[in-house]
Amino acid sequence: MDIENSKKNSKTCPNCGFKINLKAEICAACGIHLDFFDEGKSNIDRILIENEEEDRSDLSYQAGKKDKRNQKESIKRYSKLSLGIIIFLFVIGIISISSSIVLGIRKTNQYNKSIAYYEQAKIYFLNNELQKAKEYTELAYDMGFPNDSLDDLWIEIQNKIIFEFYSEEDYLNAYENAKQFLKNEKFDTSIENILCESGMNLANVEIINDDSKKAIDIIDDVFYYCKNNTQVINYRNYIYNIRINELIEDKKFFSAWLLEEKLIKK
Repeated sequence: MDIENSKKNSKTCPNCGFKINLKAEICAACGIHLDFFDEGKSNIDRILIENEEEDRSDLSYQAGKKDKRNQKESIKRYSKLSLGIIIFLFVIGIISISSSIVLGIRKTNQYNKSIAYYEQAKIYFLNNELQKAKEYTELAYDMGFPNDSLDDLWIEIQNKIIFEFYSEEDYLNAYENAKQFLKNEKFDTSIENILCESGMNLANVEIINDDSKKAIDIIDDVFYYCKNNTQVINYRNYIYNIRINELIEDKKFFSAWLLEEKLIKK
């Protein structure tokens, strides 16, 4: 009973935990004034709560400030990036426009040059300076002369050059130029005739020089372009027979037989 009364009439010191009388104002163990302690503790708790609230508020403020700063930095970065893209596109546009202008100027210059070369080629052709006329016609082609009249001039020049070679009995140049002409240009009967005649003359030179083998090589090349020319066909048979007889005289019967088979097949 005394112990229970003692518990009811006592309390614990909030500072040191010593059991003291319920009505005591000062702790006998630590000497703290209990009223001041409770008040001080309440103030401390209040201050701690206020500080905690202030810390929370400060943290929220700092976080908000940091978010705003990050937002501003992001805006700056995007602004710089956008500006960079705009500048890049502007530069590309300027380059494209400049390239188009330069290309247009270049094409205009080429066109003007091609006309000048064409006109000069006509002058040389009229003055019978055929090689220079040919050279300037080729330059006009290189510059992209946009007119069929250049083709007509080119054919006239080529014809005249070939006829001059043939009339001067320069059969080799007449033959080579005529062959090139027939490969690249429209068919022309007069040029084909010159090719056939010049080729037979070249083959005949080799026959005179007793080189029937070389004469066959030439006449076979001529025959490729002049398969319907009776003179070429007859002259080819003549040269082949000369070569076959030579092979038979040399007792090269197999070679003679092969050559005769080649003549028959063609």
